[in-house]
Amino acid sequence: MMKLVYISPLRYPSHRGGPLFSMKSCETFASEKVNVELWIPRRRADVHDVDVFAYFGVKKNFKVRRFLAIDLTAFSDSAYYLLYASFAVSVFIYALRLQISGKIKKYVFYSHEQFALFLLTFISKKTFYEMHDFPGQQKIYRRFFTRIAGVIATNTWKAEELSKRFYLSKQKILVVPNAVDIESFSTSNSKKEARKKLGLAQEEYIFGYVGGLKTMGMEKGVATAILALQFLPQNYKFYVIGGDSFGDVERYKTHVLKEYSVTQNLLDRVIFAGQIPHTDVPLHISACDLVIAPFPKNDHYSYYMSPMKIFEYMASKRPIIVTDLPSLREVLKDEETALFVPPSDPEALAAVVQRLSGDTELSQKLSENAYLEVSEKYTWKKRAEKILNFIKGT
Repeated sequence: MMKLVYISPLRYPSHRGGPLFSMKSCETFASEKVNVELWIPRRRADVHDVDVFAYFGVKKNFKVRRFLAIDLTAFSDSAYYLLYASFAVSVFIYALRLQISGKIKKYVFYSHEQFALFLLTFISKKTFYEMHDFPGQQKIYRRFFTRIAGVIATNTWKAEELSKRFYLSKQKILVVPNAVDIESFSTSNSKKEARKKLGLAQEEYIFGYVGGLKTMGMEKGVATAILALQFLPQNYKFYVIGGDSFGDVERYKTHVLKEYSVTQNLLDRVIFAGQIPHTDVPLHISACDLVIAPFPKNDHYSYYMSPMKIFEYMASKRPIIVTDLPSLREVLKDEETALFVPPSDPEALAAVVQRLSGDTELSQKLSENAYLEVSEKYTWKKRAEKILNFIKGT
């Protein structure tokens, strides 16, 4: 049996999307009769009495192993480099022991982080990198890509750029987007039931957003959606489901009031659910009339990302509005599975929200088409099968 080690330097448990993604990946790999271990750092302020499997709502069918790491990130953002480097050294030392004992031949090393994986290439030929961002042109990356066994790219653009910029053979690259747990998001809660449970008004038209308010310091378009309210009737409300920390919502309110000239009366029409467990996200989406992903235009959002929220939206059977970006066009089709709007254009977003609110037939068509698409192409099981076949054939 293959022994797959998934290496991640993130915090577990955490409300962020990255740790959830890793846990779901490990759960699904293990469901495909693979012996899986998740290797993570032992970090400051870890909540040790929390069952990470229960927290993320995944089966306990794989092992979690924590490694020593120097975590000073509470004091400085630049300390993340020290965290990743010290974690990578701990992982390498443990793997070196496996090599000395002759056990390393059974292992496949898989990671979304380069530090540890690069070190492991010196003692293992079975190293696979899952690319969620895109690296610079530094020589160290060229060496990294020549040493690893394969790359899993979450969209076509990254795969093509890897071949162009790093001369990586296409045989060493697998394109496979992110995924969703269909069963969790195909909720049985009706809109009426969900609103009753969450204390939301039945008569209001609610368009929702799921996720952090910023990522890597970058806006995610939430301010654009707030500004769109000025072009919509008073009974239209914007529902923000998420936040990066418990104080994040209050900081964001202050930020948008100052930086985007958002007025207090517009902000009063925004319902902030705040930070919630991921297992509760389907209920909150069920309370919405439609869901949006109003990403602004930059390289990260246009080319690098493959956001989990898009697949969750598709599985939730709610009509979707997204900004017109290449990364999203790779998954969604305008007027078929979603409606597209220009980035950072509140008035255009408001017009499409109002269009959907008055067109029940279009809303139903978009919802049904998106659900069929995600069911056929973007489940965790299908994703795991493609990756494992790629690993076995490399």
